[in-house]
Amino acid sequence: MVNRKVFLTGASGYVGRNLAIALHREGYEVTCVARRIERCPKRACSKVVQADLRTPGPWVDTLPGHDAVLHLVGIIREDPRQGITFQTVHVEITERLLAAAEQAGVRRWLQMSALGADREVTQYQKTKKRAEERVQSSPFSWTIFRPSVIFGRGDVLTGMIRRMMAWTRVFPYFTGPDSFELQPVHIDNVVQGFVKALSNPETVGQIFEVAGPEVIPYRDFLRIVRQTVPGPVLLMPFPGAWMLRLTRVFQHLPGWPMTEEQFIMLAQGNTTPHWQRYFEVFQIEPISFRAYMSKSVGGNNGDHTDP
Repeated sequence: MVNRKVFLTGASGYVGRNLAIALHREGYEVTCVARRIERCPKRACSKVVQADLRTPGPWVDTLPGHDAVLHLVGIIREDPRQGITFQTVHVEITERLLAAAEQAGVRRWLQMSALGADREVTQYQKTKKRAEERVQSSPFSWTIFRPSVIFGRGDVLTGMIRRMMAWTRVFPYFTGPDSFELQPVHIDNVVQGFVKALSNPETVGQIFEVAGPEVIPYRDFLRIVRQTVPGPVLLMPFPGAWMLRLTRVFQHLPGWPMTEEQFIMLAQGNTTPHWQRYFEVFQIEPISFRAYMSKSVGGNNGDHTDP
């Protein structure tokens, strides 16, 4: 099963850009689909299609002739005023794309979901799970990936934390009875699975939980990131219950770092005991978050003090 012409949605996002490059290196012909095409890695794209998948459009006419759809589109934060909701982006776009791809004769489908989607506590998780169910009930030869927090060159999360630490010099970690555990996975490990799945028929009809080899408490995660920030940074304990209350009130203000749903998911923990299966099936060497960050440029020689 070799699918050489692929239709990649979300090609301007962090995973999408890296996946387009990895596919191109392996000789795939990649149609890169995105709303903001200026962010697509154009050298890796055989064709770039500007499209808002929330509505039917000319993008539908580009689907015929493709062997596979790699569907990455997703959001972590809603903007209802712009019509950007979890239901619209995760479920309705998936439904629309499935119908169009089936009509175009596409046979293979790779779906990026999220670790914890099966918990179905938040609307983010519920809509990710509904999207999975739409894919599973489709006629495609499908594979679903549920990645944990993704790190690597230019990633969003550690980059944001570094900037906030450098600016404020004080950063909170949350206390309480909740888990607050992460199992970060490197971007290269994520895109390798997508690429290898295209030529591996044994992955059809499978869901893979994609997480790294280390379960790291949030406080330790912050300590590891802090080592890459020049100068001193103080990590301060902050009650998780208080943060949840504050977030409910201030989450819609510009600059507030997270939503209520994001905090709930952080408190739940983002880990899986099944992480090894992914690496075994795809024969990928897992990249350690601790080891990777210790090699990051710009390590901090300043003093660090925790209360």
